[in-house]
Amino acid sequence: MSDNMSGSPPAYRWQVGKTIDQCLQGIFKNGIWTDVTFKCSDGRQVEAHRLVLAMRSPVFQAMFFGLCSEKKEEFEIEDADSTVFSEFLRFFYLDDAEVTQSNFHPLLILADKYEVPLLFQHMTKFIKSVVDVDNALELLELVIAFNAKQCMKTLLEFIDVNAEVLLNSEAFLRLNQRTVLTIIQGRTFNAPVTSLFEVTIKWAKKQCTEQGLKETGCNIRKVLGSLIYYLGLPTMTLDEFIKLTYKHEYLTFQEYEEIVAYIANNSSPLHDFMVEPRLPLYEILTVPIPHKFMYADYVLKSTITSELSFSLKADVKIVGFETHFDDFDFFGDGDDILEVDKISCLFFQGTVSVGETVVSQFESGFLNNGIVKVKLNDPVLLKQSSLPQHVTLSMVSRTGPVYVRYFSNEAIFSSSLAIKKVCYCEVHDGKNDFSFDKIIFENVSGRS
Repeated sequence: MSDNMSGSPPAYRWQVGKTIDQCLQGIFKNGIWTDVTFKCSDGRQVEAHRLVLAMRSPVFQAMFFGLCSEKKEEFEIEDADSTVFSEFLRFFYLDDAEVTQSNFHPLLILADKYEVPLLFQHMTKFIKSVVDVDNALELLELVIAFNAKQCMKTLLEFIDVNAEVLLNSEAFLRLNQRTVLTIIQGRTFNAPVTSLFEVTIKWAKKQCTEQGLKETGCNIRKVLGSLIYYLGLPTMTLDEFIKLTYKHEYLTFQEYEEIVAYIANNSSPLHDFMVEPRLPLYEILTVPIPHKFMYADYVLKSTITSELSFSLKADVKIVGFETHFDDFDFFGDGDDILEVDKISCLFFQGTVSVGETVVSQFESGFLNNGIVKVKLNDPVLLKQSSLPQHVTLSMVSRTGPVYVRYFSNEAIFSSSLAIKKVCYCEVHDGKNDFSFDKIIFENVSGRS
């Protein structure tokens, strides 16, 4: 957008044959028919269209068309220069904005002030391109201040994957309490529980110093606040717990007694403290090789399916599969069988269903030696349940039907993921046209 959107008269019939998106792009780039001016912090002006801005922002709607709207043509913008504000308004017209290191923070401010949450979502692309272990915590603290949930989610996934490195960084000790709480609330922040406790106590001592408090156990507990409940104390061994907490006065006597009882006997009630062990964000379940199978005559199938049932003691998401087709035969135009390791142009599209409901879609193709890797467009959430949940993967070859001569007609494996030797996800194979090599899970963080 130019600094001045007065624009020259448009060519006659310029909008004929154009979509609404193309027309918005036209009035934006050419600066025609503007009816409001913004004077930015650098003294330069940016012009726009009241209707377009009000369509995208409830704040602009109130400014221009609300009961207390000001009937004026120019508005002061004190928190952005003309370059940043023009880029901000560009998103209103084009659903696009060029996010950079220099305008990231100002765009956060504007998106928050004018209530444009879709811009936060757009900014996740920039975050993914720049985030690393040196800036992840600083970026997280910034986006938390604006409650930019999509940006937070992107950063927390990176932080969870790099939990141990970031926990032991100097940047962790500089975080505010709200950011530390956001991080450690997630059970997928998979740092060793003793390291998490020790670093967080170190963080609390630093906070005491900055607040002019003595480093006593009572003051450390005061500074920790609700953080104490997410440090995983009940998941320690009894020796670890006693060594780290005994006589430090981080806990009340009642809390200390209850945690000792819980560690000694998991059936003891414990209400306030996080008792779930920490998990990696992603886990891969490797499926044993089938040991029971039968061959049948060739059958021409347009859709091939495989069914699994899951018994869950915790919520998980399925994000992908890996399978192979060594037991398939694919026919060409004639009667010649195509060897799997020579097929390079066979592509699949498919769906994933839980029960009778389709919940995700995907596209995939052969990689090497008949291996197919599937990444789901939308992760499939499976909720904790004592009853088995049936998941069906259906695939259709985009190059035509396939001849199948391999069937498994009974359960061929039972595998599980475990938390400290306690199985929380059992997987049983059903009646299938093909078998799985791996199932990729994303554990649910539990963050609010």
